[in-house]
Amino acid sequence: NESPKGYKRLQGDIQKATAGVAFFICRYSFCGFAVYVSCFFSNFALNKRIVTMDAAVNDRLFTRSYIYMCLANFLTAFSFFLLVPTLPFYLVDNFGLEPDIVGLVLSCYVLAVLCIRPFAGFVADVFPRKKVYLISYVLFALSFVGYLFVYSEILFFILLRVVHGFAFGALNTT
Repeated sequence: NESPKGYKRLQGDIQKATAGVAFFICRYSFCGFAVYVSCFFSNFALNKRIVTMDAAVNDRLFTRSYIYMCLANFLTAFSFFLLVPTLPFYLVDNFGLEPDIVGLVLSCYVLAVLCIRPFAGFVADVFPRKKVYLISYVLFALSFVGYLFVYSEILFFILLRVVHGFAFGALNTT
């Protein structure tokens, strides 16, 4: 009793799709948990106060600034994870790059994040955290707009990825 080849192929496609959906749910569940934890701690960091057990009992957790902070961090993660899966296809289609070069171009972002984090922590300690956070958030948002205008020269795309990485590294460090 052998089943037709088309049925086996369909069965394999269904298994691949199921595995993809499971991976998607796990990745975004973890991302949501990470954003929630970072929002919880960044709320206290921006208000520059130390919370003791007595103060924690009397304070409300869901204040307006906390909700705004959660929303900002959620939108940051959401926008980042919407962009990541599409960039390799964009680079191959518009610039005609080989897969190994695509990997090098996209890794510029990670290298920029790793390079800026120690300095961003120092800047956040020296200058007001709220101003550093807002400046890095504006730079992060503007770098998304920059992708609309970079369509002909790969060097400008790499430079934009580096600026985007600097903004993301500073944003998540503060």
